[in-house]
Amino acid sequence: MQRNNLSHYIFFFAFFMFAHLTTFSQTENVNLDVLLKEVNLEIRKDSVNPFFYKARGDIYILQDKYDLAASDFTKAISIYPDYYEAFVSRGLAYHKSGKLSKALDDFSFVIKKGESLNADIYYNRGVVFQDMKNYTEAISDYKACLKRSPDYDKAYYNLGIICLEQEDNEKAVEMFNKSLSINPDDVLSFVNRGYAKFKLTHYSDALNDFSHASKLDSSNYYVLKWIGLCYLKLNEPTLGNEYLEKAKKHGIDTTDDTFYKN
Repeated sequence: MQRNNLSHYIFFFAFFMFAHLTTFSQTENVNLDVLLKEVNLEIRKDSVNPFFYKARGDIYILQDKYDLAASDFTKAISIYPDYYEAFVSRGLAYHKSGKLSKALDDFSFVIKKGESLNADIYYNRGVVFQDMKNYTEAISDYKACLKRSPDYDKAYYNLGIICLEQEDNEKAVEMFNKSLSINPDDVLSFVNRGYAKFKLTHYSDALNDFSHASKLDSSNYYVLKWIGLCYLKLNEPTLGNEYLEKAKKHGIDTTDDTFYKN
């Protein structure tokens, strides 16, 4: 099956998905179920169209049904072996279900073929390498991502997390600075930059970051612990203990000295 012979299918299905996913909420399974029924109907009409299986797999990902999604992407690939977008989507499904080696294989296959070499493919593979704690390869992929898209704030954020893992707190601050220069309201960048500053004993600066994160997201109770610890380091025990007690009331372990990875 030649790629250019399928262009009309691509156009049709891009329009089909856009029309429905801009009408229905992507986060409400009841609406996705309506869309799923329509795609199933199309598959019954044309069971050898790879784009219908790809579309259904995309819906399954939105529904957190990653094994079903991977199965549909595999079916699409079996019909159209050069369907590189399906390899990418299957890689995402594998990653979501914790099948890191399989995800890595799919992303690496697409990169090796020289297809879809945009920032996303390198970012996605970088995330897999990072989850596998292969930080050297993850850093390489994030740099490749940023070369193609210098404003990819999530790549800078993940580089910052790797720096924290490697206890390079100064470099971590630099990466979170870059992330925040692109996305100035990113709560997690403030939280983890605050953590890096705390480890560097820059307690006032760390307090500013934690306090700003708390203002951006008042439901992030984890940050209350670090606000409390900053006040203790700044010789303000009353405020420090007050915040630590608030954190404890929300089930936060105030003895845990790790950073926020989510």
